[in-house]
Amino acid sequence: MGLNSIVSQFRGALSTRQTLELANFHLEYARRTRDPKLALVMCDDAESALSYVKRNTKWAPKYADDQALRDGVAKAYFELGRLQDFLKQDIKAQASYKTAEKWG
Repeated sequence: MGLNSIVSQFRGALSTRQTLELANFHLEYARRTRDPKLALVMCDDAESALSYVKRNTKWAPKYADDQALRDGVAKAYFELGRLQDFLKQDIKAQASYKTAEKWG
């Protein structure tokens, strides 16, 4: 069993809000590290967590009108885009900005 499957198992036990918090944790660490390779890994982890949040909110109508959650997701995707821009991941950054705009 690889690390990704272990992380995915634990993420499945988290609530949508906890998963958003996890994404923000990864983004914060990516901002603080001086190691670009580690920052890229943390951005990928944040993107994975945000994808999980997107999937959960898409299929759960109770989140459709939760503006605070939508704002949190939009802010996280915007920050992800900023980090990806800084790390010269232009295509990913543009996709993150577009997703932030859709959620905001």
